[in-house]
Amino acid sequence: MKKTIYKYPITDENKQVILLPKEAEILSVQVQNNDPYIYAMVDADSEKEERFFRLFHTGSEIPVDMGVDLIYIGTFILNDPSHTTGTFVGHLFEQL
Repeated sequence: MKKTIYKYPITDENKQVILLPKEAEILSVQVQNNDPYIYAMVDADSEKEERFFRLFHTGSEIPVDMGVDLIYIGTFILNDPSHTTGTFVGHLFEQL
């Protein structure tokens, strides 16, 4: 089995599902050309599975009593001229 690092785009939705190879290891969340991506080490030949993610912006309430575990992946910053500060700061979690 060989492993490769791939990137997967993130949307601006609070809840999102990303199809990843089984046993993909999430490495980080980073921005490239003002677009956020999850970087994961994967066996590209593995069967795919749905993984669930939650995105929160700074200052938003994170429901800790919703009956699921959230694993922090990372924080990223986007230039967003529609935002009052000109930036969007997102905090990504995997929902187990």
